[in-house]
Amino acid sequence: MLVTIVLGVNLKKILTKFNMENSPKPIVLLHEKDDGHKMVIEHILSDLDCEILSTNSFPEAQEIIQNIGNKIVLLISNVGLCSVDNGFSLAEQLKTQNPDAKVVLISGLHHHEKLEDTDIEAFYTKPLSFQSFCKEIDEIIHPKI
Repeated sequence: MLVTIVLGVNLKKILTKFNMENSPKPIVLLHEKDDGHKMVIEHILSDLDCEILSTNSFPEAQEIIQNIGNKIVLLISNVGLCSVDNGFSLAEQLKTQNPDAKVVLISGLHHHEKLEDTDIEAFYTKPLSFQSFCKEIDEIIHPKI
């Protein structure tokens, strides 16, 4: 099931649905501003049988985490260039609420100073190698025990 977040009423309905139901599928929050990358990542997640909450809005991503962060299995977020509204702050917010959640960050830059201080599973630079990205996301969502 692909859910694309839209500001306003739809967001509240979606959050209510996820608060009331326990999904048998892993819930993934995707925060990506690049529509092309977002579409491909949504397709990968759909193939991996995930519930996808997809947004390009930082405030929406924050609201999702505030409301259902305890149910999110994986956050995939663009790091962005802004010092405040970026994947690092979303990762920190999610890990505070749900320490078991996994985080994958994506950036157009090859290195970020905050990488050493952030609890993440993977860091990818654009352009993405979709084959290795897909394999790693599958291993994060469906770990082999």
